[in-house]
Amino acid sequence: MAEREHALIRRVEVGMMDEGVQLVRCVPQACVLQFPSGLIPQAAYSDAGPRLAMAWRADRLIRDLDRLLSDGHSTRMEEGAFDAVHAWGAGCWELAAELAEASGAALVVEADTGTEIERAPRFEKSCASVLPEPGGCVWSCPAEPVRDALERAGCRWPARVIPPGVFVPEAARPHRRPGSPASLCIVGGGPRDPAEAAPTVAILEGIAELNRRREAMESAGAGTIPEVLAFLDEALVADQPDVWRMVQRLRLSDCVSVVAELEARREPVLRADILALPHGAAAHRSLLLDAMAAGIPSVCGADPFCPELDHLATAWVIEEPRSRLWTEAVERLLIDTDLANTLGDAARQFVATHRLASSQARAVLELHQHLAGGTTSLGA
Repeated sequence: MAEREHALIRRVEVGMMDEGVQLVRCVPQACVLQFPSGLIPQAAYSDAGPRLAMAWRADRLIRDLDRLLSDGHSTRMEEGAFDAVHAWGAGCWELAAELAEASGAALVVEADTGTEIERAPRFEKSCASVLPEPGGCVWSCPAEPVRDALERAGCRWPARVIPPGVFVPEAARPHRRPGSPASLCIVGGGPRDPAEAAPTVAILEGIAELNRRREAMESAGAGTIPEVLAFLDEALVADQPDVWRMVQRLRLSDCVSVVAELEARREPVLRADILALPHGAAAHRSLLLDAMAAGIPSVCGADPFCPELDHLATAWVIEEPRSRLWTEAVERLLIDTDLANTLGDAARQFVATHRLASSQARAVLELHQHLAGGTTSLGA
């Protein structure tokens, strides 16, 4: 999560620092470059290796924090050093629990996707030996359906709903004109199952069909079908080999580019005309919100954990796993610029009203203050 959602995490940090909160950041060694450490003391840890070595890695991080906090800070890594430890992403849950136990801090754990919900009850049980009295343990959820799923899974810790937020650009993006070239970003990745590749393949088939129709209309001296340039998330190609084979079969190599770390980098997405999320929109929630805030229309598969999706109100939502629906949606948004522009404007307005970064930062701060008994001095 640190790699994919570094922008979201930094937005929360800025909001909390504006309220006078002292922060200490712990990041995986592979993500250090994505988190500038100028204003926030920062320690890096290894997130690689067997789970049996977790206690050793936690002890090393604690020693690093002790050195960090004793240099120019009155606080040391001891009981009461932190009010709360906030675990952003399942990859650091166990390490965060060890850190909370060592410092006597409350533990806030982010849970988002179905995989994390399935794992959550087991994590609670594993914490019994580390945090024998988990009165200060809280799940942080981005949406009510995630909170309800945690309860149904048998989780005992309380869950607080804190919707993610993003910045909304002051100026709306220019509307696309009929027939003008269009770019499409397809982001995701999923199991190595041919069935999981079906939505992406359907999108590619839609692009190929539009190319054939555009060429036929140009030969006839007419046409308003746009030329399409598509950007494929490298994760899609790596996880679903059928996808690149289809690119070659449809002869789309000239108009399809594979981009590494498309979600983490985001620049191509935020310059695109359409975003497609074939798999699990909840796993890419802040990317979706960033695109919505920019006025970019999205085509997404239905996701029960992502209430931001409202068909033809905030996105074009594919309710059934039928390939033709994906093809039709992409073709329609590429050709019907009025519909695409209207959907993008509505999505932007939804984010401006319901998903601001300042609201998320305020909610996280209030949760930390509650756990600290009304005051927040230092959080990690």
